[in-house]
Amino acid sequence: MALKKKIYVTTNGCEMRSLEATKISNYFLKNGYELTDKPQRADLIIFLTCGVVERNVKDSLKKINELKKYPGRFVVMGCLPATNKEEILKIFNGEILSTQDLNYIDNLFPENKIKFNEIEDATTLIKDFKQNPTKLYIYNRLKEIIKNYGYRNFFTKYSILYHQYVKKPYVIKISNGCLGDCTFCVVKKAVGELKSKPIDKCKKEFMKGLNQGNKYVLITGDDTGSYGLDIDKTFPELLDNLTEIPGDYEIFIRGLRPKWISKYIDELQEIFKRNKITRIDVPIQSGSSRILKLMHRYSDTEKIKKDLNKLKKNSSKLKIVIHYMLGFPTETREEFFENLDYIVDIKPNSGTILPFSAMPHTKSEKIEPKVSKREINYRLNYAAKFLKKEKYKVSYIRKMSFISYGKKQN
Repeated sequence: MALKKKIYVTTNGCEMRSLEATKISNYFLKNGYELTDKPQRADLIIFLTCGVVERNVKDSLKKINELKKYPGRFVVMGCLPATNKEEILKIFNGEILSTQDLNYIDNLFPENKIKFNEIEDATTLIKDFKQNPTKLYIYNRLKEIIKNYGYRNFFTKYSILYHQYVKKPYVIKISNGCLGDCTFCVVKKAVGELKSKPIDKCKKEFMKGLNQGNKYVLITGDDTGSYGLDIDKTFPELLDNLTEIPGDYEIFIRGLRPKWISKYIDELQEIFKRNKITRIDVPIQSGSSRILKLMHRYSDTEKIKKDLNKLKKNSSKLKIVIHYMLGFPTETREEFFENLDYIVDIKPNSGTILPFSAMPHTKSEKIEPKVSKREINYRLNYAAKFLKKEKYKVSYIRKMSFISYGKKQN
């Protein structure tokens, strides 16, 4: 009897890429492969890259250099083939496939009898934690902080790693692609235009997860709040259909941009009263209307603040997690101080502050003047001290240069 071919699949990307990695694994399992967690033993190696910011690009390129040394057939996938193809070609001349072209995987493997579109979307994140140096570093750093300072409640309950690797959510990918035109974002080149999954299909996946005993459901997409606009539906319609289902479960929404919250606030308030949605991840990016306009983001900062407070008032269980991009080109130090005040005014439960990364081929690459690295480091240090004074528990991840923060839970 012939031995099964072995496949090694890994990613350093977001939940969307992790879901794709799981689906790819299932695709090859259905076609007679066997999974291995050791790339040196694999007949086929697949790496789904991340290109969202500079450090992820460097991490991806480093991983490509490592994996190409092994004897197995190696295919590079994910965002980098679309966002940084020229960088890949400097170190790798093998097969590549971008995220929006993933359905063409059958062309690379014509011998596979079961086709990729016959495989259901994954609902679990790939378990490649030890192979992901970025997340492994953060995880070990958080463990060290928990051990030394006892910030257990925040650093387990509200960190991304907790949701991905501890609570192990049942994940529903509701759409691919993005309607945005953010001047700092390069990922849209990789994910393409919006393609929403029908509400009935989302609901079927949701019911399947509940019937399997899952209590925690993560809803995600490349541009979550834009869901349905390509199929004459809306994001609130989807949420209404899901949250009307009885049961003991929680829903966490990843990447809900302020634009969609403000657009749908009246409908969302009614839905959030059901207390089924317990956590939303909101990338506000800035508290400055001027900077948000330069970013091509929704820029009514006062409405954003009011709408987030409305959602909190309508849901006793809701936790709000925000993201702020520090040091966007032309951001003054005074605007930076105002942004920190804005964060406190929103009263988020936790959040992340990331420094701006000038990605190639983005509109923000040409916006001048840039904030110097020295000034960005000053602002990161200042933000960490400021948030501590505001009674937040703060982890300043110096090696990776960003800040995670949150209120200590009782």
